[in-house]
Amino acid sequence: MATRTDIRSDVTTLLGADANLSTAEANTFIQLRYERLYEIFMWSRRLRDFAIATLAQTKSTSSTLVTVTIDSPTITFAGTPITAAMDGAEIMVSGENNYFFAKRDNSSQVTLQDGSGTNVNWPRASGGSKTWRIFQTVYALASTLDWVWSLTVGDDPMDEIDGGLPALNDADPDRSTTDSVPSHWTHAGVDSLDKRRIEVWPVPTSAALMRGTALRRPPTLADVTTIDVPRALLVYWSAADACNMLAAKENDNETWKNLALYYTREAERIFNEYGPVELARLSPPSSLVRRRNRFSRRVGTDWEVTHQVID
Repeated sequence: MATRTDIRSDVTTLLGADANLSTAEANTFIQLRYERLYEIFMWSRRLRDFAIATLAQTKSTSSTLVTVTIDSPTITFAGTPITAAMDGAEIMVSGENNYFFAKRDNSSQVTLQDGSGTNVNWPRASGGSKTWRIFQTVYALASTLDWVWSLTVGDDPMDEIDGGLPALNDADPDRSTTDSVPSHWTHAGVDSLDKRRIEVWPVPTSAALMRGTALRRPPTLADVTTIDVPRALLVYWSAADACNMLAAKENDNETWKNLALYYTREAERIFNEYGPVELARLSPPSSLVRRRNRFSRRVGTDWEVTHQVID
């Protein structure tokens, strides 16, 4: 497959040596078109597997009760019950109907935060010997992942929540429903680092491993990056973008405008040829047929589904 250097070389060749196109401009056109192709197609190469270990809910004991102070985001625990795994988990303290997110300061202290990482003060009266529970339903994906395709826990597929996060907030606003492992999930926005987040439900009381498939975010290309979309498609569209820019630089130069139109048509032709094939590979199978031999005769006992058959 081609690299960005190869694509840029093709583009500059199509424009001619006298084109007023900088390397930075060419790279920008290639990057933007590359990202757009990711948005249009769910390329098979974009699918990535991931795994997330759930955090089991932990409750206070008589020796680990918490002390809170009004208008302060810091709360302290008797003993040392706060582990590194609890950093970023949700916490609910007795006397408060809502849960917070816990930023771990040390093994006996956390700072209350909202979902965006902003400190939140304890809203009620100061007091000690309060019970608490720490749990985690919100999990951030790797920064390279964008949109969850499927999710399972153990051997059981998890269902996406119909209605998303608003429906979950209506059904269980304080996340009091628990089970050994979660059975449902929903998208939950992004965190402060722009990582995609999901929320699972019910609150897991046991540690388990969730496995899923997600779509990879389009990477920022470098000269040595291998381009995993059709080379000609990216070259022609990037060349068309460059021609339109050059036309604008030269007072609507008709030569560049005509060349841009020609490269656009070539890109659209390749797009129309390649798109249906790529979508067919990803679409659910609509029929099951016996595998054909090289003479197109259905023989043997092997079977194939329609999205594996490319005529």
